[in-house]
Amino acid sequence: MLYGYIITRGKKAVTIQTKEGSQYYAPLEDIAPHVLKDICNVVCFEVDKTRYEGKTHAGPRYYAYNVDYITF
Repeated sequence: MLYGYIITRGKKAVTIQTKEGSQYYAPLEDIAPHVLKDICNVVCFEVDKTRYEGKTHAGPRYYAYNVDYITF
C-alpha cells in the first residue's frame, strides 16, 4: 500500500502524487466516495503495474485502486 495526495481531479479520474514525486492515475470508480469531497488529503492506495495512463518525468503513471483515507 502506498500513500500520497490527490493533486488533480477530472471528470473521469484523479491524479495522486507521492512524496517521492511519482504520480498515479485513479479512475473515479476506484475511489471511496467520501474521499472525493476533499482534494488535498492524504490517501492510501494500491497500484496495478500492468496498466498505466501516460508518463511523467518520474516514469509511467500507473493505475491506482482501492483509494481511501488513511486509517490507523
